[in-house]
Amino acid sequence: MKYLGDSPLALTQAEIEDAHAVNITSAYLAAAEAVKGFESLPKDAPTSFIYTGNGFNQIVVPAYVGLGIGKSASANWIEGASIYYGPKGYT
Repeated sequence: MKYLGDSPLALTQAEIEDAHAVNITSAYLAAAEAVKGFESLPKDAPTSFIYTGNGFNQIVVPAYVGLGIGKSASANWIEGASIYYGPKGYT
C-alpha cells in the first residue's frame, strides 16, 4: 500500500480491497462470531470484543487515507453493535 507522499487517491482497487479486508471485513466477521459465542455463555460471564484503533476514524491524514477509510467504516459498525448489543451487556 502506498503511504507518505502519495496522493490520497493513488491507491489501486486491489490496495483498497486489501485495506478493507484487514480493517473492516475480518474484524466485522470476527465480531459476529464473538456474539454467537457470547450468546452461548452463562449470563454472568464477561463478554467483550476488543478492536484496537487509532485516530484515523476522526483525523484525516491524506497519506494514510486507505487506513482511515477502514477505521472510519469499522467505527461505524462498532458503534451500531454497541447500541444494539449494549442492553445485553456485551461490550
